[in-house]
Amino acid sequence: MTLVVERITVDTTNLQVFLEVIVYLFFSTLVLLAVIDAKTMRLPDPLTFLLLILGVIFSPIEPGNRVAGMVGASGLLFAIAEFFRWYRGTDGLGFGDVKLAAGCGAWVGLPNVGPLLLVSATLALLGALCARGIGVGAPSSQAMPWNLRRIAFGPYLGFGTIVMAALQSMQVLT
Repeated sequence: MTLVVERITVDTTNLQVFLEVIVYLFFSTLVLLAVIDAKTMRLPDPLTFLLLILGVIFSPIEPGNRVAGMVGASGLLFAIAEFFRWYRGTDGLGFGDVKLAAGCGAWVGLPNVGPLLLVSATLALLGALCARGIGVGAPSSQAMPWNLRRIAFGPYLGFGTIVMAALQSMQVLT
């Protein structure tokens, strides 16, 4: 059996436009998820799975690193959520945040999962302190004592991913 391959030309302009559209779609989905989570304390599965698929397939990180970043970020948040549930007897982190972390981890890669979660957690802490200072919180938790109030982690994880991706594109991080 003989296979004849003709000369194949690839128009890199169209490929570049396609990749730019994918990046725009990834970050638009990330922002949309952040807004939804901030308003409803929920992260819809179709959007988190879209983000995960885009991150795994189109991230600028090498493929093995994408999968490792996905597993590392989601595994770490899952472990934190389970520990909190065991320690406090209640949920402290929703599973939507774990799925969102998987998509974000796939985009930034395993070496940047630690910094991603550090930036996101720091932003969440600053946001919670600011909210406490001006007396706001999730509508369902307004009457609760401050230490029992809930905050949406998705917006902070999304913004942390944008920060990390920007640092990667400037080649500050690998």
